[in-house]
Amino acid sequence: MPLASVVRQIEAATSISIDDPEAFLEAVVDDILAQPLESRFIDSIEVFEEHVTEEFGTIEAFASILPVDNENAIQFVESMLDMAMDDLVKDALHADNPTGYLILLSAFEFLSSCLIFSRREALDESERKILASSFIAVYARIYRAWQIEKEKSEVDLRPLAHDLVWARDALLGELLPPSEAYPDPSNTSAYQSVEAQRRSGAVLVYDRDEISIDRGAELAGLTQNEFQKVLKVSDVEIQYGPESAEELLSEDRLIDE
Repeated sequence: MPLASVVRQIEAATSISIDDPEAFLEAVVDDILAQPLESRFIDSIEVFEEHVTEEFGTIEAFASILPVDNENAIQFVESMLDMAMDDLVKDALHADNPTGYLILLSAFEFLSSCLIFSRREALDESERKILASSFIAVYARIYRAWQIEKEKSEVDLRPLAHDLVWARDALLGELLPPSEAYPDPSNTSAYQSVEAQRRSGAVLVYDRDEISIDRGAELAGLTQNEFQKVLKVSDVEIQYGPESAEELLSEDRLIDE
């Protein structure tokens, strides 16, 4: 449901400007996903602009008929992604197999991060191009997953997980310091990609819902010690609870007093 909600709201937001937003988006998505992985997260903005130019004549003409300005559009998408992530956190915590929800959570958080980075005044043209391309390429994969979900009860999110590895690698090279903890996309299998996004999703659940280390480790498929290391690498503050029943009772007494 969070997947369908995000796609449908974006379609609804563009329907004022585009006669057939679904056909337009499908054509854009087809061409973006046809690109090789090595260039998809660098050049997708050019593919999108080609379709816009074909549809409206110029980028400026398209921008002039949009119902909101750029900043309001960013705020709208940020709000939509934040609500979707809240839903995914709940779904992951109650699912028998939470992996798919954790991958989607990681994907939506990536899109949100792209929007946050886009507000940086010091970005040069190359960095803005990679940010826009990475956002568009990841959204294209989400859109394709939604198309498949409409026809089937289950959707394979391994391609999305693998694309996220490439997308983050593209941003790491331009906007973020490189991390030894993050995998090299060219040497990362589909299984490793899924596990990487599962861990990222579990970190987000821990950070947004204040679950225990034990529950977070369970979601991530890691030991408690391994999960704590992942939290530290991710700069997420670790919340330590009472170490014994006596300490818990002592804290309760302080609260009562």
